[in-house]
Amino acid sequence: GAAGAFAAGLMAFLGASIRSGVDLILDQHHFEDHLKDSILVITGEGRIDGQTLEGKGPIGLARRAALQGVQTVALVGGLGIDDQRLHEAGIRVVIPVVDRPMSLQAALDQADELIERAALRLGYCLLLGQSFPPGAI
Repeated sequence: GAAGAFAAGLMAFLGASIRSGVDLILDQHHFEDHLKDSILVITGEGRIDGQTLEGKGPIGLARRAALQGVQTVALVGGLGIDDQRLHEAGIRVVIPVVDRPMSLQAALDQADELIERAALRLGYCLLLGQSFPPGAI
């Protein structure tokens, strides 16, 4: 499309290079420095699907975190891809925020409460994991 042609022109005539947007942002904010002493990254996405695997924010974040030995969990509004593909891409657990059938407008209106409850469920999962003896899992 037009954006690709624009980028090609910049590369051809100005010696520009193409970089991943998420990598550029993570580099600008010294992401790896923020991961020191971290064991978990929690990210979010309105809808996680096949397009997400093409390098959108959560996948770029998970990939970079994994390079530092840090696991990634995603809280999502909608899930349109199987968990196995996300796991292979570096997102270890996906927790849907919308926990019951509702319209998009209802989900937007209740977003604060829904996200808070999803975060609480994540906390319970983390506590459960800590309750197992070392090596039990």
